[in-house]
Amino acid sequence: MLNEKNFQEIGIIIFNQFFSVLLSDTHTSKYFTSKAILDDLGEKQIKVIYTLFELLNKSEEKKAFDILYGVAKKHFNLGIGKVALFKNIDLYASLLKEYRKELEISEIMIKKLKELLEEATAKLYIETYLQNARNFLNDTDYEISNLLVEKIDSVLLSIESYYENKKLGICLESHTTCEVAKNLNSLGFYIMCYGNEDKKLEIQLTHKLIHDNINEILSSLELKNFLEAISNTQELVTNINKLVYDYEKIYDEWSNNKYKIISKILVDKHERDKYGVILLQRLKESKYTKKVIIEIENLLSKFLSHNIFYEWLNEERELILFMDKKDPCFAKLLDLILKNLEKLAQKISDTYLSAEGPIFAVIKMDSQFFNDYTHEELIEAIEVTKEELLKETKDDLRLIIVKDLYEDFYEDFGELIKTVRDNLRIKKCVIEKVLNKDVDIFVQWIYDLNLNKKYLEVLGRVKDQNNKYIPVYNFLKILEKEKLMNKLDEVMYVKLAENIDKIKKLTNKISVNIYPDSLNSNSVIYALKILADECNKNNIELDIEITEYSVVMNKDIFDYIKGSKVYLAIDDFGAGYTNFELIGSLKERNLVKTLKIDGSIVRKLPESEVYKNIAITMSEFARVFELDLVYEYVDSEEIINKLKEVSENTGISFDKVYLQGFYLHRPSLLDEEVNALK
Repeated sequence: MLNEKNFQEIGIIIFNQFFSVLLSDTHTSKYFTSKAILDDLGEKQIKVIYTLFELLNKSEEKKAFDILYGVAKKHFNLGIGKVALFKNIDLYASLLKEYRKELEISEIMIKKLKELLEEATAKLYIETYLQNARNFLNDTDYEISNLLVEKIDSVLLSIESYYENKKLGICLESHTTCEVAKNLNSLGFYIMCYGNEDKKLEIQLTHKLIHDNINEILSSLELKNFLEAISNTQELVTNINKLVYDYEKIYDEWSNNKYKIISKILVDKHERDKYGVILLQRLKESKYTKKVIIEIENLLSKFLSHNIFYEWLNEERELILFMDKKDPCFAKLLDLILKNLEKLAQKISDTYLSAEGPIFAVIKMDSQFFNDYTHEELIEAIEVTKEELLKETKDDLRLIIVKDLYEDFYEDFGELIKTVRDNLRIKKCVIEKVLNKDVDIFVQWIYDLNLNKKYLEVLGRVKDQNNKYIPVYNFLKILEKEKLMNKLDEVMYVKLAENIDKIKKLTNKISVNIYPDSLNSNSVIYALKILADECNKNNIELDIEITEYSVVMNKDIFDYIKGSKVYLAIDDFGAGYTNFELIGSLKERNLVKTLKIDGSIVRKLPESEVYKNIAITMSEFARVFELDLVYEYVDSEEIINKLKEVSENTGISFDKVYLQGFYLHRPSLLDEEVNALK
């Protein structure tokens, strides 16, 4: 047994020599700021060293290792680097050797202590680095991150096995056959990397380095090169981080530009024989519920492999599926997928939508027809084909399949391309006109049910290259796809403010639309405030038409209209998203004045008792909350008579019910309406 008193006396001498060296090191010395700290640390260290030699004398190496592991944790938390730490271990071991006779310990015992300290330090540093990398990966949301976590876990298990029984217990797969490699060589990853081939190769090379690092860690442990094992672990973590960051760049580029990337792939002559492509296009206006999306994904998951890849586009309105044409089972698999999609379309219709007519179109595309055309032309060709499909469908059809993108509707491929190019010219014209603020103000009269009172909804229109007005459906569809509706709103508000004198001659109330994206645009909100001020100065009521969903997402943005003659008109009321509680809260704040009933309800009033009851419910709600009602798409006397019945049944005053539609007034130029007064 060691002489504890003697050990403490000699230990103080060793400690003083040890720390005199440490204090000369700029980095290490920052941890020692007073004599009291040094005295306390020296006392603790001597006690620990004495305890460790006592345990080694008793052959209790496991307990000694656990103590040293705790010491290593303190060093790590202090931020002491691995090189400095191992130098300190060497220094302390050499000082112990110098005083081994006075301490009455053997050189073998000192060597054993030094080896245990290096082993414990290596284990702590390696495990901590790997756990930190694991936590980083868990904070990312990529499939490849999960695969890398599995790889780290296998390394951690192997290290644990080494420290338990000196066996690594791992058979690491080759970097060419592991799950990460399969992901990085999959059809989906190759498609995502289109246009970033250099980055793809860099990611694959980084993955190889990760395997090299793991092998080097394990090899260093076996050879007891502990400092090298820690260095290899740091390199491993660096390469894991690099792979994920590079993958994230690819993924972000793909997520932000996937439609453009896909269309470029399909018109690339070098890619023409690689892929079979299916486009699944939703045709129903209402959004799929999550259950329907899950049904589609569950079906496709039965066929998924590294040779099949699908991606949702346009807020889950479209799904594009790529297949590897070189797969020997390609034709059989394609036929099986199409048959299953047909069954699913019927199930969706019967179970979730209870709707007549087609649920979605499945378009097979052969990109060889588009090798001489641009990706914009391909995208537009798909749009044109979908529109033609809808014209041809029967009410009882659930699924539409086009064998090739054009052949069912165009005898001459040139006819399709001509239509496509005409559409693209219109698109270019619309974008240029809106950006150049070349928009004309149209107005449509809205009448009360007595046909006595009326006010105006204001609309924007643009002309094409032939000086003819572009149909409103095409005009708005282009702006929505190009995310330019906020620009249209801004132009309209500015022009209305400039033409307020003309408006005043016609009416003391106007209604304008605001698109959801516009609520996030400072320039649009500023223009709207200017318009609101002009309306107030001229004693004109301003109704802002907005959907319920937009109000939910932007409740606070309308506080500025309090105390002015500006109100919200809830657009598309009854179309999928109806929140009576929300309307009530807006009414309490005196923000809402009008509900606009969606045209899908109005059109069905004459022949449907169900829709009549829906209208009665909304009418009673409006009466109780003293809200005006506007019925859109009033296109017949029959609808007007039905609305009179509904209003009489609920007791709502006829001057609180308004009608809007071509039957009463078609939109016309503001200047034409002003001239008509003369």
